[in-house]
Amino acid sequence: MPETNDRGQKLATWKFPEHQVRQRGKAWYVFFFLIGGAAMIWSLFTANFLFLMIILIAWTVIYVSGRRKPQMLQFTILEDGLRVNTKFYPFDDIEKFWVIYKPPHSKFVYFHFKTFWKPELVIPLERAQPTKVREILLDYLKEDISKEDENISETISREYKL
Repeated sequence: MPETNDRGQKLATWKFPEHQVRQRGKAWYVFFFLIGGAAMIWSLFTANFLFLMIILIAWTVIYVSGRRKPQMLQFTILEDGLRVNTKFYPFDDIEKFWVIYKPPHSKFVYFHFKTFWKPELVIPLERAQPTKVREILLDYLKEDISKEDENISETISREYKL
């Protein structure tokens, strides 16, 4: 019997890492630091100190996040909305969803909010069954069947191991 709480019955639940761990070799780090170093020299040469700061921040974020072990997050579909760990998203705030399932790389469910200032919520499907997730969500949300590929940011992140 499904579990219930103050937000309704749990319809589906799974865990996923907060970010993907990319396997990077020495060559990746050498290339990363060479490109970053060249961009820093260019920014100094052109006296573009804002660009220099952006490069340094990006360098730091990519390096630190790559060395940090990701936390496991709990995703739950409830009768009244979605929950990621303790953050709740009511179905009334979500305009549509779509599932991109092209293993082994693209296994995500996307949620687009009604308000333009909220970014899309991207949830890795991990071991969840995409057809079951889709069937559950169709009872509560509109599906955008025009979406056939993952976001460009996901592709770039995967291809360049960011």
